[in-house]
Amino acid sequence: MTGRLQLGLFLCVLCVYSASARSANAALTPEQVQELRLLAGQLADPERSAKTKLEAAELLLSRTYPEAAQTLKQFLASPANIPAQIAIAQAISRHGSRHKELIEPLIAMLTGKEPSVRAAAARALVTYKNDGVTEKLVSIALEAKRDKAVRLVTVETLGTVIDKSAVDALVRLLDDPDANLQDTAIASLVKLTNIRAFGKDRYRWKLWWARNKNKPYSQWLADLADSLAAAKAALEAYNAQLRDRLAKAVTNLYAATPPAQQEAMLMGFLGDTLVDVRLVGVKLASDRVTANKELWPKVQEKVRAMLADEDPRLRGPAAMLVARLGGSEALSALLDRLKKEEVTQVREDLLNAMAHLRDPKAFPVVLKEIGSKYEQVAAAAAAALARIASKQVLEAKLRTDAVNTVVARYEQASKANDTADLREALLTAMGALGDKDKDKDVAKLLSDALKDPAATVRLAAVNALADLGREGAAEAIVALATDKDRGVRRAAIAALGVLGGQKYRQIILQRTDPSVEADAAVRQQAWDVVMVLLSKADATILSQAASSLKDRTDAVGQRIKILQLLVTLLKASKSADLPAAQLRLGSALLAASRPREAAVQLGEAYAKLASSGSGSSAAALAIWKLWVDALLAADDPAAIAAMADQKDPKAFSSATEQLMDRLAKLNEKEKFSVVMLLANEAIKQLPKRLTAPQAESLKKMVEQTRLKQLEADGKRVAYLVTQLVGRDESAGKAAALELQAMSNRAVLPLLSELKKTITDDKSHQEAEKAILAVVTEIAPKLTGYKADAPLAERVKLITAWQRQLLP
Repeated sequence: MTGRLQLGLFLCVLCVYSASARSANAALTPEQVQELRLLAGQLADPERSAKTKLEAAELLLSRTYPEAAQTLKQFLASPANIPAQIAIAQAISRHGSRHKELIEPLIAMLTGKEPSVRAAAARALVTYKNDGVTEKLVSIALEAKRDKAVRLVTVETLGTVIDKSAVDALVRLLDDPDANLQDTAIASLVKLTNIRAFGKDRYRWKLWWARNKNKPYSQWLADLADSLAAAKAALEAYNAQLRDRLAKAVTNLYAATPPAQQEAMLMGFLGDTLVDVRLVGVKLASDRVTANKELWPKVQEKVRAMLADEDPRLRGPAAMLVARLGGSEALSALLDRLKKEEVTQVREDLLNAMAHLRDPKAFPVVLKEIGSKYEQVAAAAAAALARIASKQVLEAKLRTDAVNTVVARYEQASKANDTADLREALLTAMGALGDKDKDKDVAKLLSDALKDPAATVRLAAVNALADLGREGAAEAIVALATDKDRGVRRAAIAALGVLGGQKYRQIILQRTDPSVEADAAVRQQAWDVVMVLLSKADATILSQAASSLKDRTDAVGQRIKILQLLVTLLKASKSADLPAAQLRLGSALLAASRPREAAVQLGEAYAKLASSGSGSSAAALAIWKLWVDALLAADDPAAIAAMADQKDPKAFSSATEQLMDRLAKLNEKEKFSVVMLLANEAIKQLPKRLTAPQAESLKKMVEQTRLKQLEADGKRVAYLVTQLVGRDESAGKAAALELQAMSNRAVLPLLSELKKTITDDKSHQEAEKAILAVVTEIAPKLTGYKADAPLAERVKLITAWQRQLLP
């Protein structure tokens, strides 16, 4: 689904280019258009590396033509391409931007539901100095009802904004009831002011600000140790660039190293004194595992040792790599580190690594961490618990204890208005755990969560109820089939199919209608569920479902599938209703321009009625007419054979009229070869059944059509010969293939073209050679032609061939 979304965006962006290029005051040069397409393609292509995307974003950012900025805005506004969003935001944070139109999509990224883009968006936003961005960031940071994860990123980013309003907001956040926000605000104040003496003493920070906030801005800056904060921010940006360059250089060095020496080099990276080199080492080791290449034992041992690295930035990635490597030592190494780890982010990373292992031995520890005061740690623990519980059946007591713990933490989180991420993780854990004793309580809690304002929480509640398998829950879920969030609607539809079965089939079927459901993905989800339900339904339900879709032009294919299910079911039961069902299916297939399939169904239906002695009934005659229509629509000579076997004069007469009508229409469409095929078969197989005028009419039609075909073939071959001998190589190859496909029909016209070519006043040796090559291919029996023979001999031979081939 990710690949289709990326390609769709790329095509959309290309359309924008074209429109922009046409409407711009100064049209883009061809070089600029080519560059725009290339850079946008790199951003849109999911196979391109982060490095390539960043370089493409930087180049677009540096261009002065407006289409470049519009392209960047398109990508920033598309949540379907997260790597492109991050690359563009990183480019802006590195180089700044004069494009104000990029501010709103960056704010949407910061405040949106996707956590991976927030930090990059925030860093990009702070590069805008005079566009009201600082005020917006302050507002986001102070908004109590805002998602805390968004606030945390924003508060951290304010530490790079040298502005009195930013400092004022950070000081105000020292009174926030959330400890994480307080700590982050203090860290940002330290980073912004370069004052480290106050530590976490909120009173001293407030007192300092009370004394300084009313000072003139210039004096205030002077008091900040002669603008050390600004110098520090600049230095950090420079250091970041150096670190990026170092990482690229180290990576390139490793890639250029012979495989036999890579182990030693990787060990050197992992043991380097520079943190950034060690980080590259961990990434290279991880990439090797991703590529299914063996990681050397010494390197694995070194990675496990890095769980205790002095820098927390390394401990997290090392934890996940240890989990991916697996082995008997993986879990014990992670558990040992968790006992000692104090950094919140690393504790979260360790729990995520345990989730990857799904080892039940981690269950008690994970369960304990659900009670962590840090929401992101509790959420990671809940997610790990869910993955462990989904892998194996837990003992009754252990499962009950886990349910009690998760339910209690959820109730606490709901009262404290904790982040949606935590509530979502806890609900998912409930669905994975279940409990016979507390099932009703859990189901009630999950049902209440269906009304949560956060879509991710509602989604988790729906999935958890489906995992519990409580049929009564479908009644509560049905309202979410119309939820404003498409993901929730899809989950609700899937859950109704599992929990409600046939009872909710019609409700789900309604969601397939474009006039009811605008989102194509949701409609497809509904179709998938409906078709699964119908695959288990009886003949009556299948028949009703097919009837309900009769007037739905958007559901032609689905209606045919339903009728196919009905026919299969009736065949298995040897039902007397089978011919009628096959008539419905054949009619639907014929209306959908699938005559060959229709002919199979209609032929079987007619044969069934004929064998039962009802071959002359009105119902049988109706099927017979449709069958003949289907065979003729498929240009199938079997129609003539069926007519030959038909004993009923009335049925034969109607089929003859259908045949003549079909031949007339084929003539109008200039499908002469089909006309001759069917007419000749009729003359051959029905000599005693046709009236004298009918037989004469068919013979005349064959002769006239043959002449029309010869004329049409001559014109087409003449055109193809011009392509064959032209300068366009691809067109020449296509012409040769078409001439070969025409086979015998092309031989006589080709001989005429060959004679024209060699008798022309001008020499056309290449044309003669090309035409002769095709003639030899499709008429190998025509031999003896020599291009170096006298002209008279060549003309004489061609004339002899023509006489030989003429009827």
